[in-house]
Amino acid sequence: MKKSIFFLVACVVGLSAATAQISSYSFAYSAGTYSEISGGTVIYSGATQGVESLRLENYAFAPGDTLISEIATVSGYPIGFNFNLGEQAFTHFAVSPNGFIYLGGNQSFTVDAREVSSGINTSYGGTKDPVLSDDKRFEEGATNVLGFSRTSATWPSGVLNDISATTADANTEISYLLSGDEGSKILTVQFKKIIISSSSTTDAVDVQIRLYETDSKVELIFNDFTVFNDVFWAEIGLKGNALGNTKYVAISQNNNWSSATAGVTGNVSFRNTTCADGTTFTFTPPPTCATPAAQPTALQLTPTSNSISGSFTATEADKYLVVRGQNIGTITDADLPVDGVTYNVGDTINNQLIVVAYSSATTFAINNLEGSSNYSVYVYAVNSECLY
Repeated sequence: MKKSIFFLVACVVGLSAATAQISSYSFAYSAGTYSEISGGTVIYSGATQGVESLRLENYAFAPGDTLISEIATVSGYPIGFNFNLGEQAFTHFAVSPNGFIYLGGNQSFTVDAREVSSGINTSYGGTKDPVLSDDKRFEEGATNVLGFSRTSATWPSGVLNDISATTADANTEISYLLSGDEGSKILTVQFKKIIISSSSTTDAVDVQIRLYETDSKVELIFNDFTVFNDVFWAEIGLKGNALGNTKYVAISQNNNWSSATAGVTGNVSFRNTTCADGTTFTFTPPPTCATPAAQPTALQLTPTSNSISGSFTATEADKYLVVRGQNIGTITDADLPVDGVTYNVGDTINNQLIVVAYSSATTFAINNLEGSSNYSVYVYAVNSECLY
């Protein structure tokens, strides 16, 4: 018996589907200028606190606490404005002297400053307690962090070379400064002359973290970095509330830092690399979500006995959501996709519509359909590379 498929086509309103992922941030290198701040609030001073031999990477700083070496609930220093990292807004921060900051959503948040629990580096297939951090490495332990994290020198065998360290001397100082006018403030956290050492090299380096109120942009600026001859690693970037919600810089040994790229994973090898004074890495979140201004046009459908193939003309949107319904009656607003939600293929919307495609492609195929049924096909333009 010959079967036929009847179909009804509709092209309706567009969507904005917020990804809320740090992985969607853009990354850029620039040859900037390192300008030391003055007049800020000093968090730590090697000259006055007398801890020249302190292993800084094993601790964290927050108001009212001299040193934090475990999990602690802290009050945090004020950012001075609402700063958005991914899907969350933050108002306070704590400091890892290793070169990064923890972000908190209010005046009471948790900082995990525990030491490495094993001498095995997971980059080489080893295992360790997934809760603890390898010298505060971003992919272990800490969440909602950004900046520079020196990690221990690790040989390909996976054995930790613990003679690598971050320490302080009388010239070391950690401070922060809030500048700018209302609506366009900038928080600068400065790590002055933190000492990075390995088996054959010791260097007093400068790192600044700048948070921008206007667009929640992050800048990381470096000064006085020299060439290291050892197998020596760092992580530079942003991490949200989970593994994979990240943006890490990647620099291979023997390369200039100007060749840096960034992705969900990444490590910086210091071996024979060159970092010019004022090297700046900028991480910029996507624009605020907005419904696409135009909808797909020229929708064409070709049915067979058990499938429908389709195509349409693209718009400025970066993705398209295709859904289908079978023998459905009147469609109400409750039956349609919801703005601000990201859908996956196979999702069912209010038991009426099924998502059959979600991509940037302008063609699609709907298979395994039943004959003698009425099918409705809807195509939505979607802006997905955006944040709430």
